[in-house]
Amino acid sequence: MLSIGGVVVAAGIVMLALPGPGWATIFLGLVILASEFAWARRSLEWTKARAASVRDRALNPEVRRRDQLIAMAVAAVVVVAVALYWRAHGFPGPVGQWILDHITQ
Repeated sequence: MLSIGGVVVAAGIVMLALPGPGWATIFLGLVILASEFAWARRSLEWTKARAASVRDRALNPEVRRRDQLIAMAVAAVVVVAVALYWRAHGFPGPVGQWILDHITQ
């Protein structure tokens, strides 16, 4: 069991950097290891508690509203930066010109 669970956890860690369900694979590996080892069971329980805490904090209306405002501000900054870049360096094609014509009005 240690080798199977360990391989699944290692694959999950690799998938954090590569395409794939990294966190889900790590949790699956912990479940496999928790069926055999107490340390893995404690680690899995801590992980579940931490995930529940993060979920509760993310669903808090005040935190959610703040995060939405931050996301809108970042999006606005990105849009302005792209528009300024297009103005300075141009954008090939009719779509870019149409966007620039409507920004300058």
